[in-house]
Formats: sequence, structure tokens, C-alpha cells
Amino acid sequence: MQLQEPTPLLSVTEFAARLRVTPACVRRWLFESKIAKIKLGRVVRIPASEADRLISEGLCPARIANRMPVALESLMEAALSRRQPSRNSSKHDSHSATKRKAQ
Repeated sequence: MQLQEPTPLLSVTEFAARLRVTPACVRRWLFESKIAKIKLGRVVRIPASEADRLISEGLCPARIANRMPVALESLMEAALSRRQPSRNSSKHDSHSATKRKAQ
């Protein structure tokens, strides 16, 4: 039987430093049960793996600058292709065609 390597435990201050937040923020997360804790009497320790979990859960994919989402882009293309010419442009086109025939 193999023994598992113990998970490193961090104090509130160490955990806050790892995530670059204030210790008060970490204490609030503990109070709201957003992060796991181990309590030994009055001493509170946080598994180091909680920092990795918070980072992975908060990770949002990057957006490409100056680009619309693909779904929105395709909807706009479809709307533009279905758009009918305005009345003024159709009269103008037919009028110019009549002028050309007369010449």
C-alpha cells in the first residue's frame, strides 16, 4: 500500500499572496464557503490545490480584437443578403436604363 503525498496546506496570508488578493478577500471566500478549508482548532489552512481550482474555474477564453462572434457575423451576412433594394434605388436604376434605350 502506497501512501499519498500530503497536499500542501497554506495559511490565509500565503493563499492570498499566491492569488495576489487581500487576506480579507480570502477570509470572505472562506466564510461564503467558496473555497475548501481545514480547521485545526483555531488554525485555518487551505489546500494549495484550491488556488489552481479557482484559477481554472475563473478562466475565460480570450476574444479576438475587432471581430464579431461568428454567430453574429453570419446572422448579419444573412440579413444583408435578404435585404431588398430601397424604392429610390430601383426607380433610379430603371430610369437610367430607359435613358440609355432612348439614346
